[in-house]
Amino acid sequence: MNTDKHEVLVLGDGDFSYSTSLISSSSKCSLTSTVFLSKEEILSTYGNDVLKNIQFLEDSDVKILFSIDATNLPPLLCSRQYDSIHFNFPHTGGKGKISENRKLLIGLFNSLQKVVKDSGNVG
Repeated sequence: MNTDKHEVLVLGDGDFSYSTSLISSSSKCSLTSTVFLSKEEILSTYGNDVLKNIQFLEDSDVKILFSIDATNLPPLLCSRQYDSIHFNFPHTGGKGKISENRKLLIGLFNSLQKVVKDSGNVG
């Protein structure tokens, strides 16, 4: 891996459209893209349209990981440090679940402390 590249982690990308846009606009990043759902659940949720994004990312050497809980990152992700971490719309789903969403955000930020570089950012 080229250490000159900006190390970017995208959490909960859904249909991978955000990661597709990100990698299309910057060849100077090494991208890892994750989703909470399994590959089967992603295909069931988004249909075959998501396959185009997955194929584009794989062709662009993006690491794609399924079934990733951002509040409890696996050792594979914790073994690295990232310059930038993106989690676009963290939520537990549904309406009126403020306390659950607060728990999610607390768990998320606790988990990210392990993987963000001192000079890195979370957004």
